[in-house]
Amino acid sequence: MELRILPLLFFVVLVLGGCAGSTAGLLGSDRDAHGCIGSAGYTWCEAKQKCIRAWEEPCRPEETVTACYDCAGLGKIMVEYYPGGGASILAQGKRYRLAQALSASGARYEGENIMIWDKGGTARLVLEGGEYSCVVGNCE
Repeated sequence: MELRILPLLFFVVLVLGGCAGSTAGLLGSDRDAHGCIGSAGYTWCEAKQKCIRAWEEPCRPEETVTACYDCAGLGKIMVEYYPGGGASILAQGKRYRLAQALSASGARYEGENIMIWDKGGTARLVLEGGEYSCVVGNCE
């Protein structure tokens, strides 16, 4: 009986001993340049300057971001994007509140009689029945 166990123990020690010096392929050994562990779902969030799991904590700035647009046929508008996903637009002296809406690409916000959809610095604005093409401009 002891003779059958001895080869089995030798095999187990041999296999485990061969793995001891290697870290390749082990979970948690795949840190990127920022120290984020990809196999655990972590990626670098530049806005927050830390590793995050996007499904647990969105990567967006924790402060309000202000952007101004030049809209053909309407003039300048100012948009404030809030950390919680909402936004407000100041257009023609009136402030509109918007909620973030589902979008396949870009950022889309909707409110009562208003919608803005920004994709890469160009935006489509629908305001009280009118539709406008907008580009990011300066707030001056």
